[in-house]
Amino acid sequence: MVRLHLPIVLASLCSTGMATYDLPVSVQYDATYTIPSSRGAICSGAGKAPAGTACPLKGDVATADCHSYLFSFDGKQCTAKEDAKCAIVLGDTWGCVFPSVSGTTATPCPTTYESYTPDVTPAATKCGEDDYPTPAPTTPCPGTQAPSTPCPDTEA
Repeated sequence: MVRLHLPIVLASLCSTGMATYDLPVSVQYDATYTIPSSRGAICSGAGKAPAGTACPLKGDVATADCHSYLFSFDGKQCTAKEDAKCAIVLGDTWGCVFPSVSGTTATPCPTTYESYTPDVTPAATKCGEDDYPTPAPTTPCPGTQAPSTPCPDTEA
């Protein structure tokens, strides 16, 4: 009978890549995905370089925070439409982003302004001999008669 020792079994499983686990990773402006640890350390950290670079890949399905207004929403679930990239998301903080929605291409500020001046609307009233009175109704509109119920007497 052969006895296997637990440390030897664990070491062999780890060396063959069979001992993997899933890691949650959020994508900026999108959902949270779960990726296998076999992809490496998750993109995170602060400074000149990230602590890891693993991000969701095209086809990965979100496991949390999926909403219909997100880029990856396909009508039923959130599925990565492209490989997410590890990039600076704020200041010197690293995170996963989809290149199509990452905002890495800044919207340029306008450099020229229009000097458009709208035409002035002429005044409705003119002074002078061409004055015409504004017509007013001579009979009251139907249904606008004074109420026939007297006000309540508050002095009692």
